[in-house]
Amino acid sequence: MQEKGLRILHHSPFKAKPFGHGGERRTAQVVELLQRRGFILDSLNWEHSDSKPTIYKLLRAPLYALYFVKFCIEARIFIKPFPQEILFIGFSYRYFVTSVKPMLKNNYHAFIWESTYDRFFLLAFLLKKHKLPVFAIPHNLESLVPGRKSFLHSKTAPAWLPNEMKMLKSTALHTFAIAREEEWLLNLHGVKAHYLPYYPVTEVVNYFEEIRKKRRSTGNFLLIGTATNLPTYLGMKKLIDNLEGRLGEVVIDLAGYGTERFNAEYSGLANFNILGTLSNEVLQQKLAGCKGVVLYNQPSSGVLTKVIEFMLSGIPLVVDPGSARSYYNLDGLFIYNDVGDLTHLLKHFDTGRSTTEGKMEILKMSAFEDYFITTIVNCRPNTEISK
Repeated sequence: MQEKGLRILHHSPFKAKPFGHGGERRTAQVVELLQRRGFILDSLNWEHSDSKPTIYKLLRAPLYALYFVKFCIEARIFIKPFPQEILFIGFSYRYFVTSVKPMLKNNYHAFIWESTYDRFFLLAFLLKKHKLPVFAIPHNLESLVPGRKSFLHSKTAPAWLPNEMKMLKSTALHTFAIAREEEWLLNLHGVKAHYLPYYPVTEVVNYFEEIRKKRRSTGNFLLIGTATNLPTYLGMKKLIDNLEGRLGEVVIDLAGYGTERFNAEYSGLANFNILGTLSNEVLQQKLAGCKGVVLYNQPSSGVLTKVIEFMLSGIPLVVDPGSARSYYNLDGLFIYNDVGDLTHLLKHFDTGRSTTEGKMEILKMSAFEDYFITTIVNCRPNTEISK
Protein backbone atom coordinates (compact mmCIF):
# COMPACT_ATOMS: atom_id res chain seq x y z
CA MET A 1 0.00 0.00 0.00
CA GLN A 2 1.15 3.53 -0.76
CA GLU A 3 -0.97 5.53 1.68
CA LYS A 4 1.86 7.80 2.82
CA GLY A 5 1.53 11.22 1.30
CA LEU A 6 -1.98 10.73 -0.07
CA ARG A 7 -4.08 13.81 0.63
CA ILE A 8 -7.53 13.28 2.14
CA LEU A 9 -10.37 15.79 2.48
CA HIS A 10 -12.37 15.24 5.67
CA HIS A 11 -15.43 16.61 7.42
CA SER A 12 -16.99 15.84 10.78
CA PRO A 13 -19.62 17.83 12.70
CA PHE A 14 -17.39 17.37 15.76
CA LYS A 15 -13.88 18.31 16.77
CA ALA A 16 -11.45 15.49 17.52
CA LYS A 17 -11.44 15.36 21.33
CA PRO A 18 -10.09 12.14 22.90
CA PHE A 19 -11.94 12.79 26.18
CA GLY A 20 -15.00 14.48 24.68
CA HIS A 21 -18.46 13.01 24.10
CA GLY A 22 -18.98 9.94 21.92
CA GLY A 23 -19.04 11.82 18.61
CA GLU A 24 -15.84 13.70 19.42
CA ARG A 25 -14.15 10.44 20.44
CA ARG A 26 -15.14 8.72 17.18
CA THR A 27 -13.75 11.64 15.18
CA ALA A 28 -10.55 11.53 17.25
CA GLN A 29 -10.23 7.84 16.35
CA VAL A 30 -10.70 8.46 12.62
CA VAL A 31 -8.27 11.39 12.54
CA GLU A 32 -5.58 9.56 14.51
CA LEU A 33 -5.91 6.43 12.37
CA LEU A 34 -5.55 8.31 9.08
CA GLN A 35 -2.63 10.39 10.32
CA ARG A 36 -0.91 7.37 11.87
CA ARG A 37 -1.08 5.60 8.52
CA GLY A 38 0.61 8.52 6.76
CA PHE A 39 -2.28 10.35 5.08
CA ILE A 40 -2.22 14.13 4.80
CA LEU A 41 -5.56 15.17 6.27
CA ASP A 42 -7.36 18.43 5.53
CA SER A 43 -10.43 18.80 7.76
CA LEU A 44 -13.06 21.20 6.45
CA ASN A 45 -14.40 23.95 8.69
CA TRP A 46 -17.76 23.75 6.95
CA GLU A 47 -19.93 26.77 7.67
CA HIS A 48 -23.27 25.83 9.24
CA SER A 49 -25.10 29.04 8.45
CA ASP A 50 -24.79 32.55 7.14
CA SER A 51 -23.58 34.73 10.02
CA LYS A 52 -24.19 37.97 8.15
CA PRO A 53 -26.82 40.48 9.38
CA THR A 54 -30.46 39.88 8.43
CA ILE A 55 -30.47 42.68 5.84
CA TYR A 56 -27.54 40.97 4.09
CA LYS A 57 -29.43 37.67 4.03
CA LEU A 58 -32.47 39.35 2.52
CA LEU A 59 -30.35 40.88 -0.23
CA ARG A 60 -28.78 37.49 -0.88
CA ALA A 61 -32.11 35.63 -0.77
CA PRO A 62 -32.67 35.57 -4.58
CA LEU A 63 -29.19 34.10 -5.12
CA TYR A 64 -29.73 31.53 -2.36
CA ALA A 65 -33.08 30.59 -3.91
CA LEU A 66 -31.38 29.94 -7.26
CA TYR A 67 -28.77 27.73 -5.59
CA PHE A 68 -31.56 25.93 -3.71
CA VAL A 69 -33.41 25.12 -6.95
CA LYS A 70 -30.14 24.12 -8.64
CA PHE A 71 -29.35 21.64 -5.87
CA CYS A 72 -32.86 20.12 -5.88
CA ILE A 73 -32.67 19.57 -9.64
CA GLU A 74 -29.15 18.14 -9.59
CA ALA A 75 -29.81 15.85 -6.61
CA ARG A 76 -33.25 14.88 -7.94
CA ILE A 77 -34.94 15.41 -4.61
CA PHE A 78 -37.96 17.45 -3.60
CA ILE A 79 -37.51 19.70 -0.57
CA LYS A 80 -40.33 21.82 0.74
CA PRO A 81 -39.25 25.41 0.09
CA PHE A 82 -39.31 26.68 3.66
CA PRO A 83 -37.19 29.81 4.30
CA GLN A 84 -34.81 27.94 6.64
CA GLU A 85 -34.02 25.28 4.04
CA ILE A 86 -33.68 27.79 1.21
CA LEU A 87 -31.28 30.00 3.17
CA PHE A 88 -29.16 27.14 4.52
CA ILE A 89 -28.88 25.16 1.29
CA GLY A 90 -28.41 28.28 -0.81
CA PHE A 91 -25.70 29.60 1.49
CA SER A 92 -24.02 26.17 1.68
CA TYR A 93 -23.99 25.78 -2.09
CA ARG A 94 -22.43 29.23 -2.51
CA TYR A 95 -19.90 28.45 0.23
CA PHE A 96 -18.90 25.28 -1.61
CA VAL A 97 -18.41 27.16 -4.87
CA THR A 98 -16.39 29.97 -3.31
CA SER A 99 -14.43 28.16 -0.58
CA VAL A 100 -14.38 24.38 -1.05
CA LYS A 101 -14.20 23.96 -4.82
CA PRO A 102 -10.91 25.93 -5.07
CA MET A 103 -9.36 23.44 -2.62
CA LEU A 104 -9.86 20.58 -5.08
CA LYS A 105 -6.77 21.70 -6.99
CA ASN A 106 -4.84 19.95 -4.18
CA ASN A 107 -5.56 16.63 -5.92
CA TYR A 108 -7.30 14.90 -3.04
CA HIS A 109 -7.39 11.13 -3.17
CA ALA A 110 -10.75 10.79 -1.37
CA PHE A 111 -13.29 12.47 0.89
CA ILE A 112 -13.95 11.05 4.38
CA TRP A 113 -17.53 11.96 5.29
CA GLU A 114 -18.40 11.66 8.98
CA SER A 115 -21.19 14.27 8.86
CA THR A 116 -23.78 11.94 7.32
CA TYR A 117 -26.81 13.73 8.77
CA ASP A 118 -28.75 14.91 5.69
CA ARG A 119 -28.14 18.54 6.65
CA PHE A 120 -24.66 17.99 5.18
CA PHE A 121 -25.72 15.90 2.17
CA LEU A 122 -25.00 18.82 -0.15
CA LEU A 123 -21.29 18.73 0.72
CA ALA A 124 -20.84 15.03 -0.10
CA PHE A 125 -23.11 15.28 -3.14
CA LEU A 126 -21.10 18.11 -4.71
CA LEU A 127 -17.74 16.48 -3.96
CA LYS A 128 -18.94 13.28 -5.60
CA LYS A 129 -20.17 15.36 -8.55
CA HIS A 130 -16.61 16.69 -8.85
CA LYS A 131 -15.37 13.08 -9.12
CA LEU A 132 -13.95 12.75 -5.59
CA PRO A 133 -14.56 9.25 -4.10
CA VAL A 134 -16.69 9.53 -0.95
CA PHE A 135 -16.21 7.24 2.06
CA ALA A 136 -18.99 7.60 4.63
CA ILE A 137 -18.41 6.94 8.34
CA PRO A 138 -21.81 7.52 9.99
CA HIS A 139 -21.54 7.80 13.77
CA ASN A 140 -25.01 6.28 13.82
CA LEU A 141 -28.00 5.99 11.53
CA GLU A 142 -29.60 9.38 12.13
CA SER A 143 -33.05 8.24 10.97
CA LEU A 144 -33.15 5.69 13.81
CA VAL A 145 -32.41 8.17 16.61
CA PRO A 146 -35.72 8.65 18.48
CA GLY A 147 -37.22 12.05 17.71
CA ARG A 148 -34.54 12.96 15.15
CA LYS A 149 -35.96 15.05 12.31
CA SER A 150 -34.73 15.00 8.75
CA PHE A 151 -33.50 18.39 7.60
CA LEU A 152 -34.38 17.76 3.97
CA HIS A 153 -37.57 15.71 4.11
CA SER A 154 -39.64 17.11 7.02
CA LYS A 155 -39.99 13.66 8.56
CA THR A 156 -39.33 12.32 12.06
CA ALA A 157 -37.43 9.11 12.82
CA PRO A 158 -37.84 6.37 11.77
CA ALA A 159 -39.99 7.53 8.82
CA TRP A 160 -37.00 8.84 6.86
CA LEU A 161 -34.88 5.67 7.05
CA PRO A 162 -35.43 4.99 3.30
CA ASN A 163 -34.24 8.53 2.53
CA GLU A 164 -31.05 8.08 4.55
CA MET A 165 -30.35 4.73 2.88
CA LYS A 166 -30.86 6.24 -0.57
CA MET A 167 -28.54 9.14 0.31
CA LEU A 168 -25.71 6.83 1.41
CA LYS A 169 -26.22 4.40 -1.47
CA SER A 170 -26.13 7.12 -4.13
CA THR A 171 -23.22 9.08 -2.64
CA ALA A 172 -20.72 6.84 -0.84
CA LEU A 173 -18.37 4.46 -2.60
CA HIS A 174 -18.07 2.59 0.72
CA THR A 175 -19.74 3.12 4.11
CA PHE A 176 -18.03 2.10 7.36
CA ALA A 177 -20.49 1.51 10.20
CA ILE A 178 -19.69 1.81 13.89
CA ALA A 179 -22.06 -1.06 14.79
CA ARG A 180 -22.31 -4.59 13.41
CA GLU A 181 -26.09 -4.28 13.43
CA GLU A 182 -25.95 -1.17 11.25
CA GLU A 183 -23.51 -2.80 8.82
CA TRP A 184 -26.06 -5.59 8.35
CA LEU A 185 -28.97 -3.17 7.92
CA LEU A 186 -27.09 -0.97 5.46
CA ASN A 187 -26.18 -3.93 3.28
CA LEU A 188 -29.80 -5.08 3.28
CA HIS A 189 -30.67 -1.72 1.71
CA GLY A 190 -28.03 -2.02 -0.99
CA VAL A 191 -25.41 0.20 0.68
CA LYS A 192 -21.88 -1.20 0.35
CA ALA A 193 -21.14 -1.28 4.08
CA HIS A 194 -18.33 -2.59 6.28
CA TYR A 195 -17.58 -2.59 10.00
CA LEU A 196 -15.07 -0.22 11.60
CA PRO A 197 -15.49 -0.58 15.38
CA TYR A 198 -14.85 2.29 17.74
CA TYR A 199 -11.51 2.03 19.50
CA PRO A 200 -10.10 4.87 21.60
CA VAL A 201 -6.98 6.81 20.67
CA THR A 202 -3.65 6.09 22.35
CA GLU A 203 -4.06 8.76 25.04
CA VAL A 204 -7.39 7.30 26.14
CA VAL A 205 -6.12 3.70 25.97
CA ASN A 206 -3.27 4.65 28.32
CA TYR A 207 -5.74 6.32 30.71
CA PHE A 208 -7.91 3.21 30.99
CA GLU A 209 -5.00 0.78 31.14
CA GLU A 210 -3.73 2.77 34.12
CA ILE A 211 -7.09 2.10 35.78
CA ARG A 212 -6.63 -1.62 35.10
CA LYS A 213 -3.35 -1.57 37.01
CA LYS A 214 -5.05 0.06 40.03
CA ARG A 215 -8.21 -2.09 40.11
CA ARG A 216 -9.28 -3.22 43.60
CA SER A 217 -13.07 -3.83 43.25
CA THR A 218 -13.91 -2.83 46.81
CA GLY A 219 -16.30 0.10 46.37
CA ASN A 220 -19.84 0.67 45.16
CA PHE A 221 -21.27 0.22 41.70
CA LEU A 222 -20.90 3.22 39.40
CA LEU A 223 -23.60 4.62 37.11
CA ILE A 224 -22.07 7.05 34.60
CA GLY A 225 -23.67 9.27 31.99
CA THR A 226 -24.13 12.79 30.66
CA ALA A 227 -27.34 14.01 32.27
CA THR A 228 -27.60 17.01 29.95
CA ASN A 229 -28.40 14.50 27.20
CA LEU A 230 -32.15 13.89 27.44
CA PRO A 231 -32.18 10.12 26.67
CA THR A 232 -29.33 9.57 29.14
CA TYR A 233 -31.07 11.64 31.81
CA LEU A 234 -34.33 9.74 31.33
CA GLY A 235 -32.47 6.43 31.52
CA MET A 236 -30.76 7.39 34.78
CA LYS A 237 -34.02 8.65 36.24
CA LYS A 238 -35.74 5.41 35.31
CA LEU A 239 -33.09 3.38 37.13
CA ILE A 240 -33.35 5.54 40.27
CA ASP A 241 -37.15 5.34 40.28
CA ASN A 242 -37.18 1.57 39.80
CA LEU A 243 -34.24 0.49 41.97
CA GLU A 244 -34.36 2.82 44.98
CA GLY A 245 -35.36 0.88 48.09
CA ARG A 246 -35.05 -2.52 46.38
CA LEU A 247 -31.31 -3.18 46.49
CA GLY A 248 -30.76 -3.86 50.18
CA GLU A 249 -27.24 -2.73 51.09
CA VAL A 250 -26.12 -2.25 47.48
CA VAL A 251 -25.12 1.36 46.71
CA ILE A 252 -24.72 2.90 43.25
CA ASP A 253 -22.59 6.03 42.85
CA LEU A 254 -24.12 8.26 40.17
CA ALA A 255 -21.61 10.44 38.31
CA GLY A 256 -21.18 12.33 35.06
CA TYR A 257 -21.59 15.73 33.51
CA GLY A 258 -24.79 17.41 34.67
CA THR A 259 -25.78 14.71 37.18
CA GLU A 260 -25.91 17.39 39.90
CA ARG A 261 -29.47 18.02 38.72
CA PHE A 262 -30.60 14.88 40.53
CA ASN A 263 -29.80 16.54 43.89
CA ALA A 264 -32.73 18.87 43.29
CA GLU A 265 -35.04 15.99 42.37
CA TYR A 266 -34.22 13.42 45.06
CA SER A 267 -33.30 13.46 48.74
CA GLY A 268 -32.63 10.78 51.32
CA LEU A 269 -31.71 8.10 48.77
CA ALA A 270 -30.60 4.82 50.35
CA ASN A 271 -29.25 3.04 47.27
CA PHE A 272 -27.88 5.97 45.26
CA ASN A 273 -25.07 8.39 46.01
CA ILE A 274 -25.08 11.39 43.65
CA LEU A 275 -21.49 12.51 42.97
CA GLY A 276 -22.09 14.95 40.12
CA THR A 277 -19.46 15.97 37.56
CA LEU A 278 -16.01 14.50 38.26
CA SER A 279 -12.56 15.44 37.01
CA ASN A 280 -10.67 12.81 34.99
CA GLU A 281 -8.44 12.18 38.00
CA VAL A 282 -11.31 11.59 40.46
CA LEU A 283 -13.21 9.53 37.89
CA GLN A 284 -10.13 7.36 37.43
CA GLN A 285 -10.05 6.71 41.18
CA LYS A 286 -13.74 5.81 41.25
CA LEU A 287 -13.39 3.46 38.29
CA ALA A 288 -10.38 1.76 39.84
CA GLY A 289 -12.31 0.97 43.02
CA CYS A 290 -15.86 0.26 41.86
CA LYS A 291 -17.41 -3.22 41.78
CA GLY A 292 -18.66 -2.59 38.27
CA VAL A 293 -20.25 0.01 36.01
CA VAL A 294 -24.01 0.05 35.40
CA LEU A 295 -25.25 1.35 32.04
CA TYR A 296 -28.73 1.95 30.73
CA ASN A 297 -29.36 3.43 27.31
CA GLN A 298 -32.63 4.36 25.66
CA PRO A 299 -33.04 2.40 22.39
CA SER A 300 -31.17 4.20 19.61
CA SER A 301 -28.61 3.66 16.86
CA GLY A 302 -24.81 3.71 16.96
CA VAL A 303 -22.88 2.25 19.90
CA LEU A 304 -21.81 3.39 23.35
CA THR A 305 -18.12 4.31 23.06
CA LYS A 306 -17.68 3.96 26.81
CA VAL A 307 -18.36 0.20 26.70
CA ILE A 308 -15.08 -0.73 25.03
CA GLU A 309 -13.20 1.83 27.15
CA PHE A 310 -14.42 0.31 30.40
CA MET A 311 -13.59 -3.15 29.08
CA LEU A 312 -10.01 -1.96 28.56
CA SER A 313 -9.97 -1.10 32.27
CA GLY A 314 -10.97 -4.61 33.27
CA ILE A 315 -14.16 -3.24 34.83
CA PRO A 316 -17.21 -5.55 34.74
CA LEU A 317 -20.16 -3.92 32.99
CA VAL A 318 -23.81 -4.44 33.91
CA VAL A 319 -25.76 -3.32 30.86
CA ASP A 320 -29.11 -3.51 29.10
CA PRO A 321 -29.27 -5.20 25.66
CA GLY A 322 -29.27 -1.84 23.87
CA SER A 323 -26.02 -0.76 25.52
CA ALA A 324 -24.42 -4.10 24.65
CA ARG A 325 -25.03 -3.84 20.91
CA SER A 326 -22.01 -5.01 18.90
CA TYR A 327 -20.30 -6.22 22.11
CA TYR A 328 -22.47 -9.15 23.22
CA ASN A 329 -19.64 -11.69 23.05
CA LEU A 330 -17.12 -9.92 25.32
CA ASP A 331 -16.17 -11.39 28.69
CA GLY A 332 -17.03 -9.21 31.66
CA LEU A 333 -20.29 -7.98 30.11
CA PHE A 334 -23.36 -8.81 32.22
CA ILE A 335 -26.65 -8.20 30.40
CA TYR A 336 -29.95 -7.62 32.21
CA ASN A 337 -33.35 -7.68 30.51
CA ASP A 338 -35.58 -5.87 33.01
CA VAL A 339 -35.58 -4.23 36.44
CA GLY A 340 -36.11 -7.52 38.26
CA ASP A 341 -33.20 -9.07 36.40
CA LEU A 342 -30.97 -6.07 37.21
CA THR A 343 -31.96 -6.08 40.89
CA HIS A 344 -31.03 -9.75 41.25
CA LEU A 345 -27.77 -9.27 39.34
CA LEU A 346 -26.60 -6.36 41.52
CA LYS A 347 -27.54 -8.04 44.81
CA HIS A 348 -25.76 -11.28 43.88
CA PHE A 349 -22.91 -9.88 41.82
CA ASP A 350 -19.87 -12.13 41.38
CA THR A 351 -16.83 -9.83 41.54
CA GLY A 352 -14.59 -12.78 40.78
CA ARG A 353 -15.71 -13.08 37.17
CA SER A 354 -12.87 -12.49 34.73
CA THR A 355 -12.87 -9.62 32.26
CA THR A 356 -11.42 -9.24 28.80
CA GLU A 357 -7.73 -8.42 28.48
CA GLY A 358 -7.18 -4.74 27.76
CA LYS A 359 -5.61 -5.10 24.35
CA MET A 360 -6.55 -4.25 20.78
CA GLU A 361 -7.21 -7.97 20.30
CA ILE A 362 -10.54 -7.37 22.05
CA LEU A 363 -11.93 -6.34 18.69
CA LYS A 364 -9.12 -7.51 16.38
CA MET A 365 -8.77 -3.84 15.52
CA SER A 366 -5.65 -4.21 13.39
CA ALA A 367 -7.58 -6.28 10.82
CA PHE A 368 -10.46 -3.77 10.67
CA GLU A 369 -8.04 -0.84 10.38
CA ASP A 370 -6.06 -2.54 7.61
CA TYR A 371 -9.20 -3.20 5.59
CA PHE A 372 -10.39 0.39 6.04
CA ILE A 373 -7.04 1.82 4.90
CA THR A 374 -6.67 -0.64 2.00
CA THR A 375 -10.15 0.22 0.73
CA ILE A 376 -9.31 3.93 0.67
CA VAL A 377 -5.88 3.46 -0.91
CA ASN A 378 -7.20 1.19 -3.65
CA CYS A 379 -9.99 3.51 -4.72
CA ARG A 380 -9.44 5.37 -7.95
CA PRO A 381 -9.99 9.13 -8.01
CA ASN A 382 -12.61 10.15 -10.55
CA THR A 383 -14.58 6.99 -9.74
CA GLU A 384 -18.20 7.33 -10.73
CA ILE A 385 -20.87 5.75 -8.53
CA SER A 386 -23.96 4.50 -10.27
CA LYS A 387 -27.20 5.77 -8.79
